[in-house]
This record gives sequence, C-alpha cells and structure tokens, in this order.
Amino acid sequence: MIDTLAGYNAGKRSLMEDAQSIKIKVSSDYLALSAGEEDIEHPLYYIVVREGGGGSPTFAESTLVRYQGSLLNGTLFDESQDFVWQELPNTVRGYGNGVAMLNAGTEDQIVENPDGTYDISNSGFGILVIPSGLGYFNNPGSSLIPRYSPLVFKIELGLYVQDNDRDGDGVPSIEEDLNGNG
Repeated sequence: MIDTLAGYNAGKRSLMEDAQSIKIKVSSDYLALSAGEEDIEHPLYYIVVREGGGGSPTFAESTLVRYQGSLLNGTLFDESQDFVWQELPNTVRGYGNGVAMLNAGTEDQIVENPDGTYDISNSGFGILVIPSGLGYFNNPGSSLIPRYSPLVFKIELGLYVQDNDRDGDGVPSIEEDLNGNG
C-alpha cells in the first residue's frame, strides 16, 4: 500500500505524497483508434523511493532491473527476483518512460553475495503507476491482465547502457526518435 499507513507506520509520511507525473502523448493510431484523431495525453505517475547513485537512462536504453508488476488491487502478473537486462523500447510505453525517470546505480557498487547472486548497493528504487493507454490498453497479451487495466511496477534500477545503439548504425537510438514520440 503506497497511500495508506497503519499500525507502526501510522505517524509516518506516505510515499504517495512524493508522487509526480508526466504527460505522454500517444497517437490514436498506436491505440488502434480512428485514424486522424489527435494525440491522446496520458499521465504517468512515478515515485522515486530511493535516488540511485548514477545517471538516468532514456526510454531507448538497455537497463539492468529487478521489477514486480501488479494490478491496482495488488494481483501480481510478472516479476524478476534477480536483475535482468531489458531493452526499454521492447516494453510497454509507460514502463520505458517511467524507468527513464529513475537514477541507476554505478558499476563500482556491485556487491557479490555469498550465494552467487549480486546487488548494486547504490541502485535506484521507484514505483510506476501506468494507465492502460501507456500499458497494454485493450490487448493485454496475458490472462492475468484484464483489458484496460492500469499497471503498477516496483522497480530497482541497477545499471544501464548509455547511448545504446540498437540497430548498430553508429547513432544512439535516442537520437533516432526525431519527432519525440517514442
């Protein structure tokens, strides 16, 4: 619960008080709505729980993350308990834009645990609340996600590849988004 404090935490400040939002325009064509309509603005909400020690990726980068995806009611639909590499352009629109609002850790803070796993001691933590128009909209692709569902992601951003060049043409992928529409 990010908006409710009870019991031992009742006198503390809610994380929801730190929520910020950005507006992201999505074309009606992208949502498979009538062609020719204007772009539709969707608010993406994010909470920086812990500022990472490194920089912020763009929505076009490759990132090393641990994450948990759920519905607003808390139903878990996906998670990674260990760090995994994700190409942000291959994720839902709001996820990539939301991860770009967080700061990563730094390579000099990688700690190997006795069990062979590792942590990044100065990684960033954040929470994203993504409306359906920036998520799966009416085509969830999973029986665990109903149509038109807002999504919640808890993310630990470990590292990222700066100026990622996905197509290998020598131009960073972020610089190939000339119209800024993702």
